[in-house]
Amino acid sequence: VPVAEARGFNCDQRYSPQFLEFRRIIDGELHLFDIQWEKYGKPRFVVNFGKSPADGVKFNGELLPPDKVSPAHCSVKGRLQPGKGPMTSSWFRQDKPLLARLVSRESLYPPGQVVGELIALFPELEAYWRDGSSGSHLRLFPLPQMNE
Repeated sequence: VPVAEARGFNCDQRYSPQFLEFRRIIDGELHLFDIQWEKYGKPRFVVNFGKSPADGVKFNGELLPPDKVSPAHCSVKGRLQPGKGPMTSSWFRQDKPLLARLVSRESLYPPGQVVGELIALFPELEAYWRDGSSGSHLRLFPLPQMNE
């Protein structure tokens, strides 16, 4: 949270604990991302992101103001995750894979290590918002929306 706030994001906790949302407005665009926790309680999360006009987006025929827009409402959205693939094993994770648990005799990575991994990959999000470039840890989903 402090790293995101230092980059101009406001933290929105209305959907916590499942989601923690962040928004900022720069040059007429709303940049947003959320941290989505694994729904069954494993210590894993993924970062969903998007961008939209600063005044909000039309969704299902109504204009959503910027403070109600989430990455799911954006026409182009994506995910930042350290691994490839759709499963939560490719998300940011504190729980070690089985082989790593056996070798280290510990079941969890230190929390700071996982947060450090996210901070190290965050410049890929900044590059996407700045010029639309897609880093190797970004998955873009330009899926059809119910936007009008």
